[in-house]
Amino acid sequence: MKSIKLSAIFVIFFALSASIYAQTATVENSLLWKVSGKDLSTPSYLFGTIHILPAADYYFPEYMQKTFKSCKTLALEVDMVNLGLKEQIAMAKRVLMPAGDSVKNYLSKDEYERYKSYIINDLKIKEKKFNQMMMVQPLFSSGILLNELIKKPKGYETELGKMSKKQKMNVIGLETIDSQFKIFESISIKDQVEAMNFADISKNPMDEYNEMKSIYLNQQLDKLLEMTSEETSIPDFAERFLNQRNRNWIPVIEEQIRKNATFIAVGAAHLAGEQGIVNLLRLQGYTVEPILK
Repeated sequence: MKSIKLSAIFVIFFALSASIYAQTATVENSLLWKVSGKDLSTPSYLFGTIHILPAADYYFPEYMQKTFKSCKTLALEVDMVNLGLKEQIAMAKRVLMPAGDSVKNYLSKDEYERYKSYIINDLKIKEKKFNQMMMVQPLFSSGILLNELIKKPKGYETELGKMSKKQKMNVIGLETIDSQFKIFESISIKDQVEAMNFADISKNPMDEYNEMKSIYLNQQLDKLLEMTSEETSIPDFAERFLNQRNRNWIPVIEEQIRKNATFIAVGAAHLAGEQGIVNLLRLQGYTVEPILK
């Protein structure tokens, strides 16, 4: 299913995997990086996440915990820790299809019936959940699917948020939820359906996810980039979903790490490549070093 690669970056809230983009340049293989130099009084740390893992595979060993505990602020892509009920409701509404619309309306009868049969009969997802997926914008629906298929899912954003509360850390977002949604909302439903390729049911979505999970847990950023290098049908995909966001984050990161030690946790593929955060911070004069086990 090509849609699983796409949903890796599209699904922010329902959880998935590392973002999708490959550059010709690569960085050292590490999920955790130390940011120092350029007159910083204390180092900060950069951590590449995968938005969802089975609980049994959740990986945050002692050396990572130690760096986390040395920081005073947690910086996530968006601050979901301090999200109020009103904001949660508004966010949930923006995930839904326009009123009265359904993904079904954009599929042929055969495509719809084939996809429905695959989800319910092959993947053993309840029909009620399938019907809910049809009411959610396509770029988010596969996130719901993987969340159903992964046993006891566990997310870094949630777990790091819990840890930050215990340590009474400040939590910030590198961007707002609204800015993220505006990226998704700039893509028509028709283009979303085409990008998600619902007609392709030739491969179990968990097969590709498990391969990506293995690469992530082995901290092989080069292989992660190679695996996620396929083009999408969405115009200017890499620039809109990754490069521009990375560039926008750099001044926010710089301002924050000058204040105090900060643990910055973002999707793992945001770290790599010429437009990745590691390289962009190095270009700004910081020393960015991998921390290995």
